[in-house]
Amino acid sequence: MNYFEILNCDVNSTTEEIKENYRNLILKFHPDKGHEDQEMFVKINEAWTVLKDEKQRKLYESQLLSNEKSHLNVYKCVCLEDMQKNGDGFSCPCRCGSEFCISEEDTQVDNVNDGNLFISCDTCSLLLEIIPSRC
Repeated sequence: MNYFEILNCDVNSTTEEIKENYRNLILKFHPDKGHEDQEMFVKINEAWTVLKDEKQRKLYESQLLSNEKSHLNVYKCVCLEDMQKNGDGFSCPCRCGSEFCISEEDTQVDNVNDGNLFISCDTCSLLLEIIPSRC
């Protein structure tokens, strides 16, 4: 369980929303209130300590993203301009023999994760990571 989950929020929550959830949870799990789950009380405080500080929160979010990416089945990473342009979209061959396809419209949408797009192969379970521009 990550800090956002502990405080019943997500990475898009504002500091004020997180603070409100923290206050509600800390009252609920406070040992003086007779609650026996002291471990949860400690986790709530630990989560709040990290998420209330902007620098610590950004670092924590980048660690979460890094962990998420390490669990993805990414075949390779390409720049959009390295993909084959065809009609109203782009494609790139997959190692299974099929291809990754994305419409030009979808390259403009807000399904971007840290500036990158992830698309799945039409046939297998591999993903292609599309980075905005050449490094």
